[in-house]
Amino acid sequence: MSKSFSSPQLADAKRAASAQAADGLKLRFSLPPDHFSRAQALGAKGRLSEAVREHQAALKANDKDERSLRGLGSAYNKQGAMQSAPQCFEQVLQLRPDASALRQWLDKAKAAQP
Repeated sequence: MSKSFSSPQLADAKRAASAQAADGLKLRFSLPPDHFSRAQALGAKGRLSEAVREHQAALKANDKDERSLRGLGSAYNKQGAMQSAPQCFEQVLQLRPDASALRQWLDKAKAAQP
């Protein structure tokens, strides 16, 4: 004797199978790591060396990523790396010459250097 399913049971079984199939797709087709978000979270926790590494990883994937260039410069600045931070911000200005606040910061940083 075969077991018959009612419409609600069949619908539930289809939803479960669909969810299971979707989970399998997530595993096979996952997105690349979001290095920028990780770097921001690490920087907020004061883990600056790790944040620098994550920003650098993001820039390996896209060397014109303005957010990661700014984030890397900011992390360097917090570490006191006064040579590296301005270099990152200069690269941002090449991409966004209209970033006037960043230009002002750079001008002050350069004026403060011996």
